[in-house]
Amino acid sequence: MIVSVAIAMLCGVVHAQTAPSMDASASGLEESTIAPSAEFQPDGAPPDIAGRYVRKVTRRNLEENVDVEHEDFLAIKALAGNAISFEYQSWHTNGHACGLEGKANQIGAGVYESEPIDTLPGERPCTARIHVEEKNISIEDVDDSCRNYHCGMRGMISVDSFARSLRQ
Repeated sequence: MIVSVAIAMLCGVVHAQTAPSMDASASGLEESTIAPSAEFQPDGAPPDIAGRYVRKVTRRNLEENVDVEHEDFLAIKALAGNAISFEYQSWHTNGHACGLEGKANQIGAGVYESEPIDTLPGERPCTARIHVEEKNISIEDVDDSCRNYHCGMRGMISVDSFARSLRQ
């Protein structure tokens, strides 16, 4: 994924432009709740969470001293057996990005855990968790094991939340 992002950047797919910095109110992120969505039952089918959650972000290119507008996203597709497939991309300073994709199985009410995702030889497998809450869907890099292989130098996932209202 990172290689494709880098290639896209080299081919001019990502264009820099001057844009004002994004404030918290423009992010579309709603205040998080700790409890999972009431739509979930431990043994029930997941709610309708399939879709692409997109938010516009402005990141600074320190080398050229300009702001660059990007779109972070989390795309989810429902699979059989309370599983989902997902694709995630986030942008960071100087055009560094993170990207993950995989399949995740429901492990609890509102929680999906990915099957191991590729990492460098000798490193812990990358595991992502997707948390579905009433107002937000978050992706978590469990043990920060995904960062080394799936993010550029200035990128990190930790926990990244998208307001459910951002679904397209």
